[in-house]
Amino acid sequence: MSSNLQIAYPFRDIITVMQPGGSAEIQPLVAAIRVYTYDQREAELYLDEVDLQSSDSFDTLDVAKLTLRWSDDDVQFTLEDGVNAVAYPVVYGAWVVVRWRHTTEDFVFHLVFPLAAADVGSSSSPSGSPSPGTPVDFRFWKDTDDITILASLVKQGPEKVKKVYVKRGSTLTEIAGPGDELSIRPGFNMEIEAGAAAVDDGGRKLTRVAVNAVPGAGLGRYLLCKGSEYLLTLNGVGPDDVGNTKFAPEECYWLDIPIASGPTPVPEPQHNIERVATLRPNQVRLRNACGPCCSCEDYVKTYDHLKEIWARAQAVAARIDTLRAQECALVAALTTKLPGDEILFLSQSGSSLVIQVSIWNDSTDEITDDITITLEITLEGSATRSLQLSVVSGFGAPQYPVVQDPTGDPNITLDDDMGPYQVAYWNTMWAISGLDVGDIATVTATISGGMTKSETEELTWADLG
Repeated sequence: MSSNLQIAYPFRDIITVMQPGGSAEIQPLVAAIRVYTYDQREAELYLDEVDLQSSDSFDTLDVAKLTLRWSDDDVQFTLEDGVNAVAYPVVYGAWVVVRWRHTTEDFVFHLVFPLAAADVGSSSSPSGSPSPGTPVDFRFWKDTDDITILASLVKQGPEKVKKVYVKRGSTLTEIAGPGDELSIRPGFNMEIEAGAAAVDDGGRKLTRVAVNAVPGAGLGRYLLCKGSEYLLTLNGVGPDDVGNTKFAPEECYWLDIPIASGPTPVPEPQHNIERVATLRPNQVRLRNACGPCCSCEDYVKTYDHLKEIWARAQAVAARIDTLRAQECALVAALTTKLPGDEILFLSQSGSSLVIQVSIWNDSTDEITDDITITLEITLEGSATRSLQLSVVSGFGAPQYPVVQDPTGDPNITLDDDMGPYQVAYWNTMWAISGLDVGDIATVTATISGGMTKSETEELTWADLG
């Protein structure tokens, strides 16, 4: 839509920046940006310069440098590949994605730009998408206005864990705050150890902890001894191997856990939890949402309306059957005409003009190229026409191709192969309005492509009653 031309995404404003070849608008240069940082501050992030240079169409990078600046201190800082960051380029068709990851701080910057915006061989005028292995660069820098990245694209997270919560059901309980020590010990059949290191270092640095359920680990086995089970069967249905019985409500029924109190607002929301509630212990509720979908009066009105639609549909279907019977009769009559150099046949059916074009491969060679058939229809006076039917026979089942330019010079293109001496027919029916008895309808059929033929015929309009 035209209003989308005013969107500056991923920047706040559509501004002018500088490139090696001169000034340019920022909007077509960058498609998307995403920033991840632990640095939490009430400030805007500016992009002062991008410098990407590659010798092989961004399969690898020779230079990958970013210059950024926060609005609150106005001090520039850089992310440069091989200096304080690692940059990874990936080409996806017509797009290039480059990711910088700081080597000592939690700071990741994703940049997506169209490959066509890159400059080929240090030229300042883009020439479309560069071919593989071509030296390219992608550079621009601030001119006069700040290049402000949308705040919603800058994801700011904590540098360290500040609080630890345990969630039981829908109740969130804080178990450790700033300065508190938290110890996690394994219980029955649980084992805690250092987790496997991540194989890729493209995102934030993670310290992994593996919590595994291992029989006999931790404090040892904790078994539910026979005779101590609380639930043996439910209406005669027993548990599975791990003690679970499944509820599977269908249609209007569903299960939920009833709430004893709440939900009430949390004074200080954490982790997107804004309300808490207390559940009724050890209870599951079976609910039903069935009810009348509408009143009896509305049902009768809907039924009567459907009857009216059905009656109209029957009338339309009867008309379609009549037209199809007429069309089949005409096709049967027209296909008895022997093909030859005379490729065009005209006839009148009531107030309709029927045109048949014979597509005859009168050679011993197979035709594999596409065949185009074009009609030029001329009616005397101010008569008009409209297409009623178009069918192609001779290639197995009848085909109903879409007619191009039906109000001008109607034409179709056939991509079926034609064997030696094979014949096909294109039959069309046109509703004629305003053509008087005795007037002349002139039609020229031209076959081009796999074969070349042309013929012109005239038809004197008659009063058929």
